[in-house]
Amino acid sequence: MTVREWTSRYGISPKEITLCALAGLVGAGLLSVWAVVAASAFTGILIFSMLIITLTDSRRMLIPDIVSLPAIPIGIVATISSLPGRPQDLFLDHAIAGFLGATALYGLRWIYFRFRGRIGLGLGDVKLAGVAGCWVGLDFLAVTLLLAAVAALVAAARSARGSGSEKLVAGTAIPFGSFIAPAIVMTWIYLVVEQL
Repeated sequence: MTVREWTSRYGISPKEITLCALAGLVGAGLLSVWAVVAASAFTGILIFSMLIITLTDSRRMLIPDIVSLPAIPIGIVATISSLPGRPQDLFLDHAIAGFLGATALYGLRWIYFRFRGRIGLGLGDVKLAGVAGCWVGLDFLAVTLLLAAVAALVAAARSARGSGSEKLVAGTAIPFGSFIAPAIVMTWIYLVVEQL
């Protein structure tokens, strides 16, 4: 995919991609003061990819697979190399969390469709919940998704109030990935800093 095709499809310019990369480098650099090199490097990658997802989802209601899917195995490798514990235990915990995160949101998507007759969650959000599990593990998956859901509801309520409508309606479109992505970053940084 060329830069022009990327910009056209996802609504993010080369300059913005560069700024996301710089934010990742800055985040990695700041964390390297306290954390090991591996944790800092993976944090930079996570910041970069989650910023890209936040921008594209907020503008196009679309989460690029080319960014989200690689974050699944990268999250597993990041946890094994950055967090304390036996590698096989970390792998199992975070792989199960990734599966459960994706399965839980897919289940919500299916239930909503059965009762409302329309899609309520995109598959990009489902995959991003899988990413969340791979990065934050079983202990923090629910907290991460709850943080994202609360932030999304607050933002949607403020948006409704700002548009003159005092309430949300069932059909209000919310770019949920734009809230899951920052929640993943915040939780991951907490996990890295907590174990120092």
